[in-house]
Amino acid sequence: MKEVREVFGLTQEQLAGYLGLSRTQLSLAESKNRRMGTAATIKCVQLLQLSKKKLPVPPQLKDSKLQTAFNKELLARIRKTEWRIITAKKKLREMQADFALCSKALQAVNELLPQLPQGSRESKRDRLWLEMLEAETMEKLQYCSEQAQGIVQLDIDAWEFEKGKAKGMVVV
Repeated sequence: MKEVREVFGLTQEQLAGYLGLSRTQLSLAESKNRRMGTAATIKCVQLLQLSKKKLPVPPQLKDSKLQTAFNKELLARIRKTEWRIITAKKKLREMQADFALCSKALQAVNELLPQLPQGSRESKRDRLWLEMLEAETMEKLQYCSEQAQGIVQLDIDAWEFEKGKAKGMVVV
């Protein structure tokens, strides 16, 4: 990043402002003591690509160390995003399975409750147990609702987009 900053003649404050970082965060990233976020990394790669198109290639870039550093950072971000996608897809499949299971359980409870005889101690205990099961099932259904599944799917779509964008930024 320092090389990109020097190519454009920017101060740390100016580049940090453009990247949406504090000067301290940029300084730590330049000294390799901290990783930048995906958005900041993508902006740096765009600056690097712009510097190649608009300006003569500086000697620092001829050895491609900067390209390698950016590619390494982007590939790490891509792997992290892929892990998020895999985890979210697994969660979505679990939510879908739980939703189907809870729907069937709730249907069974609703069929059994009216069939219980009135008055006996056992039937009161059974009714209480079924009502508790019904309440737990309703709570689980809310957690696994189609709306909640939609939110997880939105996360997956956003991460897929981010991954595609980052893959397109890898400098070859």
